[in-house]
Amino acid sequence: MATVMIVDDSRVQRKTMRILLEKFGYTVCAEAGNGKEAVELYREFEPDIVTMDITMPVMTGVEASKIIMEEYPSAQIIIITSLDQERSLEIANEYGVKSYIIKPITEEALKQALDSL
Repeated sequence: MATVMIVDDSRVQRKTMRILLEKFGYTVCAEAGNGKEAVELYREFEPDIVTMDITMPVMTGVEASKIIMEEYPSAQIIIITSLDQERSLEIANEYGVKSYIIKPITEEALKQALDSL
């Protein structure tokens, strides 16, 4: 099954995502708490899919997505956003981000985003 890296500064959110992803049969190969860690871990693990929160310390999800997409154009990134982050979502789409989920994350929304890849 596909490997997934979860990127979110919230441990609770990462745990919730892990539970859902594993329920769907995915293998979580890495977790990052900020965009800088995400870039480093992507280079190490080259996961099939990334779930990427936008608002994080050190480096945002948009900045991390840009770097990952420049280095790995076929990367499949699902952006996790809130309704008030429309401009960030537009920028991420310009970098080639494949899909997005608007918070709060539901099981159905995550499944739909994964199926759209």
